[in-house]
Amino acid sequence: MFKKTLLTSTLLLTTVALIGCTSEKIPPLGGDKDEHGCIGSAGYTWNEEKEKCIRPWEEEITQQTKAPETEEHQAPATLDNTYIVTNGSILIDSKREQTNFSVYKTDGTLVKKIDLPDDAIKMSAVGKNAVYGNKIYTLTGSRDVTHVSEIDPFTGKSQPFNFTKTTSTNVGNVLFAIVAWAVSSDNQTLAWVDTEGVLHTASHDGSTHKTYPPKKEGKVISAKIQFSNNNSDLYVWTDFFLRKLDLSSGTFSELFKTENGEFSISPNDKYITYSNFDIPFAIYNSTSKKTTPVTTPTSYDFYGTTRFSPDENIIYFSAEVFQGKTDYYTVQSDGTNMTKLKNKSTQNGLTLLPENHALTQCEEGACLIDLNNPSKKPIIISNEWFLGSFSK
Repeated sequence: MFKKTLLTSTLLLTTVALIGCTSEKIPPLGGDKDEHGCIGSAGYTWNEEKEKCIRPWEEEITQQTKAPETEEHQAPATLDNTYIVTNGSILIDSKREQTNFSVYKTDGTLVKKIDLPDDAIKMSAVGKNAVYGNKIYTLTGSRDVTHVSEIDPFTGKSQPFNFTKTTSTNVGNVLFAIVAWAVSSDNQTLAWVDTEGVLHTASHDGSTHKTYPPKKEGKVISAKIQFSNNNSDLYVWTDFFLRKLDLSSGTFSELFKTENGEFSISPNDKYITYSNFDIPFAIYNSTSKKTTPVTTPTSYDFYGTTRFSPDENIIYFSAEVFQGKTDYYTVQSDGTNMTKLKNKSTQNGLTLLPENHALTQCEEGACLIDLNNPSKKPIIISNEWFLGSFSK
């Protein structure tokens, strides 16, 4: 009996010592709750990440769950002319509606808050809002008659881009009259695909408007278009083929077949990443015309969120299990040296910047991170959704 009592007392004293109690008097079990309600004498401590009282040895984590952030992250001076755009929204009757845009500097200073145009299509939809060049764009009008409006990020002034109003003739599952659209990085040319599959290009001043018939007749419910980085070409995905339009000659060249329209172009247009039924994730070299399949160590259902480093040497991409987890990887542009990222702040909407910085969607909102030092505390720009960035 004496040995049992001595052993129990020894264990209790050890537990008290481990949790940092300095009182000489041992409180009764359960009588030492802290401000979170955690009972220290029972081995419980408050965990900020899980927001509950835990016993560290039971949770298989340490009391410090995050890597120590020894440095406050400061935006480098080279990013002083970089601006961040976020998209605010509210939930109305279980539906999310867009409310505003906000423009910030990379140090988190608010530059301008902009209300959406009165005729903006506020319903959340993929591709409804975007940042191209140094302007913000949004769809305005209605489901039947839609146009693209251009917003100045510093004055908040909005105006329709040229005469881009287009009327939907599609009775299928298309939300708006414009199926896909993009703006050149110099903000001078708009391209869009209407519901008949016709590709349009129009100049900002309204002096030119060209149309290109679809690859085959029929209604179009899905398309994607993207300007080349020098704005001389337009990449167009429709009818399971990716083609490139030479904007000066008006001729198309067929690149490859892909069932998925989620493709990304590298900064100098040398590489194109895409996913396919046969090749889940692939890198196409436009110079050699060769495709390199990329195999991840784990099988996934979806691949996307592809971003290139400014020098085109590194590709960041996401891999997702249907209704499950999402992992993030880097791979060299030749398909070698794949690395799984442990830093979860490199996730949604990643935009790579000079000096290995990136704008992304952290848990706290839109933020600026240092990819070289992921343990640095990120600069939280806004709790709104990250839309894009531009340089003045």
